[in-house]
Amino acid sequence: MIGIIQEDRDTELLEKNKLLDFITEEVVPLLNKNYNISQNITIAGHSFGAYFATYAFLKNNNIFNSCIAISPAYWPNNEDVLQLMAKIVKTNSVTGNFYLLTGDKRWDEISLRKYIFKAQKILNNNKKIRFSFYDLKGFSHNATPTVGFGLGLNFIYDEWEWKNILEEQEVRLMDFPDFWGHLEIKGDALFHLKRISEAKTVYQEALRKVPIDKDLSGNEKIEITKRLNNKIKNCY
Repeated sequence: MIGIIQEDRDTELLEKNKLLDFITEEVVPLLNKNYNISQNITIAGHSFGAYFATYAFLKNNNIFNSCIAISPAYWPNNEDVLQLMAKIVKTNSVTGNFYLLTGDKRWDEISLRKYIFKAQKILNNNKKIRFSFYDLKGFSHNATPTVGFGLGLNFIYDEWEWKNILEEQEVRLMDFPDFWGHLEIKGDALFHLKRISEAKTVYQEALRKVPIDKDLSGNEKIEITKRLNNKIKNCY
């Protein structure tokens, strides 16, 4: 986790490009040179920091494939980030994860909720971005970061965790191809990764394996069969 402290927060974050060039041309190459970092970089910020993080995600999506925007201020510079978002999102050229969170207390603070709802509407209409919005009840603009960043990281890395689970189950199925349990977990991973048709096929395969498991009692087979059938129905 890398944090950048600004000498002049408002100017650096709102003028955007000098700070963005510094991060993409100096900070990221330095990290790549000295550390074995992931190519999936998440950029996060609060208030004006979330305004900047959103801009960086949209402009340099090849570097920043995930964004956490906590109580973002989207009103500065004639809503230029919202305009950019609407333009780029229409082209479906931006991919990755976007977590947007605001609080409902003191709505007239710097985040100005109506602009955040504009962003929510734009992002909801894009199929390439995995998007989540959370309206945090009882939290003010300055309080949202206390839980917002944790919730955002949980959302973004939930996908990463399911990818690992999928790989793990595929390895186990090489040794135990007839075990319905590994197939069910593989199906769960595919379902959470939005690979619905594949998940359905794997659940159906697991269903066929349940009757041949000699370690299961009759009641256990009935319970597992019912559970798998429900999961198959959810794939439609």
